[in-house]
Amino acid sequence: MPATITITQAPNTVFDMAYGPNPITLSGLTPQEDKYVLRIFSIGGATPIADIRQTPNQFGKAIFDLQNILQSHVKPPLNTIDSLGVGPQASNSIANTNEEQFTYTLNIGYEVNGVVTMNTAGYGPFTVYGGSKQYFEVPFDTTRYQSEVSTNVADCTIVHRVGRALTDVQWMTDPANTGDNIQNYITINQEIATRDVYSDDHTTVTWFQELERQGGTSYPVKGIEAWKIMFMGADGNRIGFDSIVPNITQWGGGPNGAIGNGFSIPPSQKAITLATGPYNLPAAIQVPANCTHYYVIPVAYTCMGSATACDPQTQTPIDCQDLMQAQRFNIIDATCNDFDHTQFSWYNSLGFKDYFTFTKRSDRQTKTKHNNFLKEAADYNSSSWNVSEEDRGFTTYSSKIEDIYTVTSGYMNDDQAKLLRTLFQSADVMVRQAAADDPHIWRPINILSATWNEKTNRKDRLFQYTVKFKIAHNIKAQRG
Repeated sequence: MPATITITQAPNTVFDMAYGPNPITLSGLTPQEDKYVLRIFSIGGATPIADIRQTPNQFGKAIFDLQNILQSHVKPPLNTIDSLGVGPQASNSIANTNEEQFTYTLNIGYEVNGVVTMNTAGYGPFTVYGGSKQYFEVPFDTTRYQSEVSTNVADCTIVHRVGRALTDVQWMTDPANTGDNIQNYITINQEIATRDVYSDDHTTVTWFQELERQGGTSYPVKGIEAWKIMFMGADGNRIGFDSIVPNITQWGGGPNGAIGNGFSIPPSQKAITLATGPYNLPAAIQVPANCTHYYVIPVAYTCMGSATACDPQTQTPIDCQDLMQAQRFNIIDATCNDFDHTQFSWYNSLGFKDYFTFTKRSDRQTKTKHNNFLKEAADYNSSSWNVSEEDRGFTTYSSKIEDIYTVTSGYMNDDQAKLLRTLFQSADVMVRQAAADDPHIWRPINILSATWNEKTNRKDRLFQYTVKFKIAHNIKAQRG
């Protein structure tokens, strides 16, 4: 009787991380078959991107690890993400994550004497991002990053679990301890991711917007319907009216073209990125002069009869309470003794972007290495020996010129220090320098500081970090 091959272990079907184990375990081979066969397809593709075969182990199973295959199909975030909402991208303040994700399906079967028989049914789709995970995270636990909702008969949305943003930010603030009048907008038991930013900072935040929906899939709510931006004063009260940023295709987001469409979310938009910094807020939204901090809150579609509907007078069917983790941005005033700021952007452990600004001492070094040859003063292809004292001897035929910077942070708290660990580890780092000709251009760099040492207020009292880096492109050099 032919084998019935089954998958007994697979990556998380919500999403998983490419950098780390992605095992597939197959069972069901009989003594009449030789090998298990596993084929991997890009979603919608007819030709496999990989065909792997393996004989059964001592338990009659085959364990495959797909991580090396998957890593070649995910990328860091696009270089343009850091300038989302700035300059040519000002009309687009939201970005999909087509580059950062890879969606694939599987087909399984067996081989006998070189002849392959495949199951007719495929498996998946599975989505993977370019993040990393620990060796023991099999499969990757997505519960903390995916919101869970249900709906009542009137299509009012009920949020049961608030998913975190896809960020390594460790600084969390309890909503009950903010001193702000936000009890109607942020779930009381959900921590708020908190950052210090300066008025010229760019930042973005990414959320996994595909929802876990209780009891079925017919709900109008599919993902993030919009974001509320709440500007706050020092007294803890809101300043003016909240700004609403709809998650629609016109703004670069989607899949909805208008609030309430309820379109199904394609793989490239399961995770969605929003411009959130003081300098690149969506639609040229301006931070009020007396604002000390602001919140960016993802919200869901809901019925107008809901007790949590946001400002029913506007007839906008969105929930006022958070659907996913709210982000708080503390606006820090630059001091007179600050150096020109250096803002870093890097590829974090979840496959998206995090940011931090260094404000203290900044040093620049230009390092030059010449390749020389000795040129004789006399010209042997001449009518006579003739030497001028001005003739060059050692002559440069090529040079390597690098710009190297050493920058120091301000004093920070323990949670900010934990975030910087991922900067030192990142393989893709960008920098924005306030002293540059255009202070809002991001340039790629290579981090030269190879070691991150854990510092805490308990051990080190007040502490700072220093980062040494070089621009990823050398200066073009002349020949002698």
